Amino acid sequence: MEIQAPDNTRQVKDYEFVMVSGVSLPVNIDPKAGDEIIFNTEEIRITLSAKPGIVDTAAIMPPEYITLYRKHIAVIHERERTIRDVTPEEKADLKKTLDTLLKSDPAMSASETN
Repeated sequence: MEIQAPDNTRQVKDYEFVMVSGVSLPVNIDPKAGDEIIFNTEEIRITLSAKPGIVDTAAIMPPEYITLYRKHIAVIHERERTIRDVTPEEKADLKKTLDTLLKSDPAMSASETN
């Protein structure tokens, strides 16, 4: 019997590119969202699709195009993980909980009156 993953899960890959200078560049690739990474002989080309904003999900972050030259990279760390999308009911529950916490926090109430 084969166990299938629920439809609301997806595989993403996390990369960390450490440059010879010591600078680190973390990149998350979500193929289901349209992200792509291509390893060529001389360079690595990364395309990150347009996505909802992190803080304001109504705002759309534009796509990004990144080229990394292999001669500048010291280490590439890669891992794969499974993400489960949040259902609308879970989003509503989280929003309700956060609203309740904000209303009960005296520090937030004081900052709202200033």
